[in-house]
Amino acid sequence: MSDDVPILPASTVVLLREGRDAPEVLLLRRSSKLAFHGGAWVFPGGRVDLHAGETDDDAGARIAAAREAREEAGLALDPAAFVQLSHWTTPEGQ
Repeated sequence: MSDDVPILPASTVVLLREGRDAPEVLLLRRSSKLAFHGGAWVFPGGRVDLHAGETDDDAGARIAAAREAREEAGLALDPAAFVQLSHWTTPEGQ
């Protein structure tokens, strides 16, 4: 990545539950008024808040994901119960 574009740690939580006929997943719809991906369906998530004590590691990502789920969907989740699915860095220019 370019030196002038900082890498900002972020975290997303993919919530699954057993549905009547099949597993269900939680998606939220972003406001259509937002410039960045307005109206898109997304998993709850966002930036790791380093200024609030969240850290740029697995533990911090779990805490950030739980916080985002609480802020965006009103869910109280235990970050210790999360299972890491992947680690991904957006390619340069994205």
